[in-house]
Amino acid sequence: MSPANAPSKFTVAILPLGDIVAWQIKLTEDVLKQEFGVNTIVLPPIEIPSQCFNAQKYGYRKTELLKFLFLQLPANTQRIVGIIKGAIEIEHKDNAYHICLGYANPYHRVAIYSVQNPAEQQCDQTENTTNQQCVYYHLIVHEFVHTLGVMHCGHPECAMNEYAYKVALCDNCRKWADRELKVQPGSVEERFSLAESFFTKNYLPQAIALYHEAITIAPREPLYYHRLSRAFYKQEQYEEAKEARRLEIEYSSEDEPGPYICGLTCLELEDGLNAIEKFFAKALAMTKNQQNMQKLIGQAYREILHDVERASRHYKEYLQLGGDDQDVIDWMISRGQLS
Repeated sequence: MSPANAPSKFTVAILPLGDIVAWQIKLTEDVLKQEFGVNTIVLPPIEIPSQCFNAQKYGYRKTELLKFLFLQLPANTQRIVGIIKGAIEIEHKDNAYHICLGYANPYHRVAIYSVQNPAEQQCDQTENTTNQQCVYYHLIVHEFVHTLGVMHCGHPECAMNEYAYKVALCDNCRKWADRELKVQPGSVEERFSLAESFFTKNYLPQAIALYHEAITIAPREPLYYHRLSRAFYKQEQYEEAKEARRLEIEYSSEDEPGPYICGLTCLELEDGLNAIEKFFAKALAMTKNQQNMQKLIGQAYREILHDVERASRHYKEYLQLGGDDQDVIDWMISRGQLS
């Protein structure tokens, strides 16, 4: 999807996986519209590939399931919510499994929830809902909000509390969700975010196309050229990677020293966090423009790692040094980092 053809409003696709009853699909539509004010489209039902099911564990493999669902995301939508009859298996670090009724990967645009035997939990009642519908209501809100980058919340009355079947968000989670819902479809932020989703799933041609769309909107943003270069390199298009790297350097400020670029290169490594912090610390020690560097590092943590804690730490330094970018201020407020 090119920016010119993007929808004017945040749109969520609903995908029935198998034979899902009509009222369940309608409930999903109603919750998303009423709670978040989004457009919705209902896709034709689709069968789940057999490799997504773990017969030994009697549950669907969450990694395979979300990967399959991600590939069904229509070009003109920002998120997709799948509805499934079976339970979903989650593997813990100790290799033990447990079954859950919903799952989502923050920032990867995909959520799924199960309609099989919902737990009989007590939760806030809403008009014209049964207790069973209330549990589904919670699952839809909880998993969809995860796709907006909101993690679990400790507030006892919040829908993002994983141990309480509530249907409303606390003020802080609502601010965060609203901030993400305001990202304009087709905007540079939306294009870059989607490119990152494809990149992390190793769908490189799609990622490259979306990085190019982001660059079309913001042609002088070094970070976008850097990520494009990495995608080309992973796809073994070395000449294209070299050219993207040249443009990254061309549009980089002289206040962006080498260690900052090295830190960016480490961002995609699962075990690279210590190296990232060391490189960024060196960059801060070398630069003459502390304010700009703090903002750049905050942006990297925010847009690539989605690390609220580290992004906030550097954004706070940026603001204390006199920075006044309204986008940074709004983001910090929506995350509860500024009053």
